[in-house]
Amino acid sequence: MSEKSNGTTKTLTQILGWNRTSYVLMSSFALLLFIIGNVWWPLVEEYLSTYNPDLPFWMQFDWLLLSIFLVMSLLLMAKADIKKDLPIIFVGLVGGKETLY
Repeated sequence: MSEKSNGTTKTLTQILGWNRTSYVLMSSFALLLFIIGNVWWPLVEEYLSTYNPDLPFWMQFDWLLLSIFLVMSLLLMAKADIKKDLPIIFVGLVGGKETLY
């Protein structure tokens, strides 16, 4: 996919602002999802057992959850910069900022 503008061609990667850091973050995110799925496998099995083959798949699937997940994943990769994002990550890991009144 490319887009022509002013004689230059932009790739999808350039349009979305993906870089090496974006791929590292997405790989870490995918690894985290795998670990969560592996640890919580009994819960996953129980959820999958609720599937009813008599109903169409599109009626049983949570499309809003999928779309939110995809948008979140794309936003995670957009113009990622570890040096700039490290303070935000640190604040998130220590629980955020508390306001004293």
